[in-house]
Amino acid sequence: MACPLFIPTSPLGELVSVAPPLGDLYDGYCAAEPAAAIDHDTLRRYCNFGYARGHCAKAMHSDADAVRLLVYEAHGSLVQISWAVERNHHPVAVGRLEVETGHARERQTDPLGAQTYACAAAYVRQTSGNPGWVDRSATAAHP
Repeated sequence: MACPLFIPTSPLGELVSVAPPLGDLYDGYCAAEPAAAIDHDTLRRYCNFGYARGHCAKAMHSDADAVRLLVYEAHGSLVQISWAVERNHHPVAVGRLEVETGHARERQTDPLGAQTYACAAAYVRQTSGNPGWVDRSATAAHP
């Protein structure tokens, strides 16, 4: 679950001990203050993982505190993402977006659009476009 104000721009390439909600840790900026730099700790702990209301003045004023994303279906570079915008772990809004990851995107201003693209791109990158990869891994890990 990423912060609903977070606009991811590029993967940081850092390894973490938990699975990042967007598939990778991302660099990016805040929709509430696009020109301001985000300090590294806030970026890693709250922008990428959400629930920043008690730790970030901008997030404190947001109607939601996290965006939950799930790959629903994928066919090569075309990925469907189910999403839920949440406040206190309760859905505020839900939906599904279809994302084409096969081409570069311009700088985003919409956090949900940017996050769904980042999630879909990470999924395609990590599975090499083969959705069965995830199923085989889960089966191997949990016989």
